[in-house]
Amino acid sequence: MSGMIFDEIHERLKLWETTYPTGELDLVAELAQIVGKIVVAASIGKEYHNQELPYKHLETGRNEMMNIGNFLNKTLGDAAIRDGQVINVFFPELLQYCLTPYDWNFQANHRTLIAFFKRVKAEKLA
Repeated sequence: MSGMIFDEIHERLKLWETTYPTGELDLVAELAQIVGKIVVAASIGKEYHNQELPYKHLETGRNEMMNIGNFLNKTLGDAAIRDGQVINVFFPELLQYCLTPYDWNFQANHRTLIAFFKRVKAEKLA
């Protein structure tokens, strides 16, 4: 496990020179990227850690191809925000419904993630 963690970190460090030619590093984004890759590699396999999925942005309605680790991080963060909406705090029985544009967007990304995991499961069981 520690070897896999080292490999993921080292692989990402090698990309910093081309990713950040000015030398200015976005440490938060890099740590999220590394942690996401480690979680994916450890849980479903290293062969999936560079997989990209279309993340739908609420503001623009457009899809951005996002690394699975970042997609997972962003979608889980969106889930926490959704669950904390005032309407869902006061009326938790409404959580099962998608009432707001934020909910619809979250549902679209959630379905993308579930479809990916179903595909991984089918490939692993084949």
